Amino acid sequence: MQDVGLLHDRLQKIHHSGRLLLGILNDILDFSKIEAGKLAIHPQPFLLQTLFDQLLDLLHQLAAQKGLALHLDLAPDLAQAYRGDLSRLRQVLTNLLGNAIKFTDQGEVHLAVHLARCVKNQAWLTFAVRDTGLGMTPEQQERLFQAFTQADTSISRQYGGTGLGLAISQRLVQAMGGEAIQVQSALGEGACFYFTLPLTQCSAEEEQALLQSQEPGPEQLPRLCGHILLVEDNLINQEVACHQLQQLGLDVTLAENGAEALKALHEAEFDLVLMDIQMPVMDGYQATQAIRAQGRTLPIIALTAAAMIEDRQQALDAGMDGHLSKPLAIEELQPLLARWLPCSESMPSQGISPVALPEEAAQTALPDPVYVDHQAGLRQLQGDFALYHRLLSRFLVQLEQDTADLPQNLAQLATPLDFEQAQQRLHALKGVAGNLALKHLAEQAGVLDQELRARQAPSAQAIQAFHASCEKTRAQLASWLAQSDTQVAELPVVQPTLQQALVQLEQAITHNEFIDLAPLQALARQLSGQSLAEWEAVCDALDHFEFEQAAVHFALLRQFLAASQHAPPRR
Repeated sequence: MQDVGLLHDRLQKIHHSGRLLLGILNDILDFSKIEAGKLAIHPQPFLLQTLFDQLLDLLHQLAAQKGLALHLDLAPDLAQAYRGDLSRLRQVLTNLLGNAIKFTDQGEVHLAVHLARCVKNQAWLTFAVRDTGLGMTPEQQERLFQAFTQADTSISRQYGGTGLGLAISQRLVQAMGGEAIQVQSALGEGACFYFTLPLTQCSAEEEQALLQSQEPGPEQLPRLCGHILLVEDNLINQEVACHQLQQLGLDVTLAENGAEALKALHEAEFDLVLMDIQMPVMDGYQATQAIRAQGRTLPIIALTAAAMIEDRQQALDAGMDGHLSKPLAIEELQPLLARWLPCSESMPSQGISPVALPEEAAQTALPDPVYVDHQAGLRQLQGDFALYHRLLSRFLVQLEQDTADLPQNLAQLATPLDFEQAQQRLHALKGVAGNLALKHLAEQAGVLDQELRARQAPSAQAIQAFHASCEKTRAQLASWLAQSDTQVAELPVVQPTLQQALVQLEQAITHNEFIDLAPLQALARQLSGQSLAEWEAVCDALDHFEFEQAAVHFALLRQFLAASQHAPPRR
């Protein structure tokens, strides 16, 4: 595998150099079009959030490599959708943000967008890019927008570049009808580049069409590469999150509290941490602060059943990079993780294919969706009926154990410790119920959770409503699970994540494609030491670009795995 690593490094350098050369050629072509008056502007409806997501995807890793914080903020009074040339606007902002990251060694880069004014049917939006970088003298600022000119002659030697980016950006903004890019800066105090651009607000129909187009089904989501540390103390939540992460192509290691997470980070390398907040021993905030105190900069995403703005802010203040609310939806999970993790570009993406339900299971008498929304629950688990059935069975036992004395205890809260313990139990119950699409129970637990967080004694009506929801949910679960036991027993055991990865590797070998090192390493971790000799034979053949031999050994590997089952996530 050392030869693969060396080859991978060289190919990455070739790829990077090619991209740089392509960027220079594109800049020259754009500048030539502008000078000849041939540059065309193509307005189209677009979502501001989509633009921000694209910018994050492009630039977050570049900022992270320098240890910089990258913040993108939309003012709350902005519309969701506007009409303008998305491609050219993205080109301008990419250039300004890229320059800000390039010339900033520590601190942050910040893009803010706000509504400057409205004129008839046009909204004038101001885009401002601020950094804490080198800054410039007034003399340097005067030369900024001249073609093939840098702020000083040492810039191109130290940082690279042709001096075309800002000149092109200035002309693009003017071609789109905007006000010229301005700069405010002082040497050693960073810089702020800003411009104001007229955009037409989209109609309600256009906005709705855009929003619907941004909601792909699970089968359309691209797979990701990476090793995730999942820090979660609830066993059911662990299974739900692990299933979703593995469906996305990710390798998962589990930790049940913050202390275990710190230990795991010392023992292995991870690309990202998904961190629950409320856990025993050490909670998510404490663990994150400890990780940051060690100088680790890997992304940490908060997982919590709380969705209030202050909860999100508290997570960011603790050093986390993002926030996901339970129940986890894979359509929200994938785009967020894709900001930090690469997609499986080196192998054909199969997307996420839901497991088809057997006809008998589909015809089983369905529970009341108010209490058990089984369709939503199956969507959470990409159609894995057997897994959903198993998790509901486990939850039914847990519900009977955890709530037997809870209503009585809620009516007798006296000390701060009583409130804290009750709140933690209800917060956990709310999260698990949400992940399993037990909507009514999740809502009632959430009502009590909020009251207890505010140290308010729950009302008798709220306690009674919660108790009634527990009883109704319990009855619905028991009835449906009993009816579907036979169908679940007949379902075949599937290994979607491992099988999809094997299919992708087989296709890449068949087509003699270059295979990136990261997917090979991820697949090796998925195999968990199984069929080591066969796997090493495949890798050795790939090391020497002997694709026919690799195909032979791969067929042997598939035969060896045919009768075996993949190991569960590591702990």
